[in-house]
Parts: sequence; C-alpha cells; structure tokens
Amino acid sequence: MKNKVKVIFLISIIALLIFHFKITEVYAYENTNYEEKYDTEISAINICKNEVDGFIMVKQNPLEFHMRNRDGSIASMCGNGIRCFIHYCYENNIIKSKINIVKTLNGNYLTEIINTNPFLVKVRMVGPRFKYLDGKEYFDYPLLINNMHLRINLINTGVWHVVIITNNDNEFNEYINNIESIFNCDFFIKQHNINIVNLQNNNIKLKTYEYGVNDFTKACGTGSTATFIILKKLGLITSNEATIQQDGGNLIIGIDNEGYYMIGPSEKTKG
Repeated sequence: MKNKVKVIFLISIIALLIFHFKITEVYAYENTNYEEKYDTEISAINICKNEVDGFIMVKQNPLEFHMRNRDGSIASMCGNGIRCFIHYCYENNIIKSKINIVKTLNGNYLTEIINTNPFLVKVRMVGPRFKYLDGKEYFDYPLLINNMHLRINLINTGVWHVVIITNNDNEFNEYINNIESIFNCDFFIKQHNINIVNLQNNNIKLKTYEYGVNDFTKACGTGSTATFIILKKLGLITSNEATIQQDGGNLIIGIDNEGYYMIGPSEKTKG
C-alpha cells in the first residue's frame, strides 16, 4: 500500500437528505499512475472485505475508469462508480474541466459536473444493447422460476441487466425473497444483475441484486437506466425523465435529443 492515497466515497444518490448509501471504495496513487500490480482479483477482495461494492483505479492519458467488484471480477461499467471517479479526479486536480470524457470497458462516457456542493454529476449513458448473448431479444418474456410466473426483459446498459416489473407489493416482496433462484436460473447464459421493479401510479421503486457483489445494493446507476429504458419501451411510462427510488435514495434518469442520461451525486466520507 506504499505511495497510495486511499479515498472512500459514499454515494448517496440524493442531493438533499441522505438516509442510506451505496459505498464504493476508490484507490488512486500519489503520482496518479495506474499500477498493474494492484489490479488483481485478490487485491479487490482484500480491499473490499465484503464491506464495499468495489474499488476503482484511475488511468490517465486518456482518462480511464477501471473497476473491480467485491468478488474481484472486473466491472465494465458502474453508473455510481463513475460519479465517484469524477469526484475523486476533480478534487485531486486530475481533471480541471467540469466536462470530461471517461474511457471504460463499455466505451466512452461524457460526464458533466453540474454542482460541486453537493457534488452532482450528469453522465451520458452509452446506447443500450438488446440483443442477448444468444442473438435474441427478450422483452416481457414469460419465465417460470420456483412457481413464480415472471415476465423478464434483458438489456445491456454497460453490463447486462434482467428487469422484472410488477405493480403488486406482494409480488415485489416475493421476487425479492426468491432473488437467488432468479439470479441462478439456468435460462440465463451467465449471471447478471437482477432488477426488481415495483411500478405504481408512476412511482418507480427498484431493488437491484448485483453480480460481482452477490447481494442487493443500495443503488445501481446502470440498473436504474435499464429500468427506465425498459419501462419506456414497454409503454409503461410516457415521461422523458423519471425518478428511480432505491434504498440509497433517488436517481434521475432521462432521455433527450442526445440520448439517455443519469444524474446523481457523490459524497466524500473519508480521505
């Protein structure tokens, strides 16, 4: 851990009142250079210690986001993590401008710092992919798991997401209680993030069980984006912007002439 600055960002996803949080642990080096020796599965597991969702390393020239999940696997993109990444880079003078392009394993993301107190970032999301690993598309597809008659949707918004929608509190809780059966279902070619959505009177409540964390997270940026896109595609919402309610607070997802975007804050808690 020599010559290393440890920074922990607690992502609130709400700008005013903070009740619950998703934790992302961010590491960078004093000379800000990426060091491959720390980019290992074991390092990630030891750093996260089952307490945080992942850790992020900063690469420069070009500016690049590199993240490993709690279990050591590589994350191609993290909607919450990229806001922490921008917060860390801005505070440590790695970036000067409030508008930056960030390279990720899922492509380049345009980010804009909207406010610095509280720290609020707008992220232009890379266009979604619907064609699944088997070459097919799945929208409102019927699937029976543990005697539960589910309707699933598959979408990649940086990572693959399964989106399951209900408008019934009992079903919502039933799906949550059976999340491991859904997560491990043989229908999916590999394990993906599972998003359980409760839509009632245009109120959108989301719970995301995240691959690589293997647990429910307080908030998920790519999962919120996936949820918004699927709800729009199925005609279940008509607005071009929506608030996604999660245990960690709220995240704004929308679409305009330039594509999909995500707006949410980052809060530094240690450093």
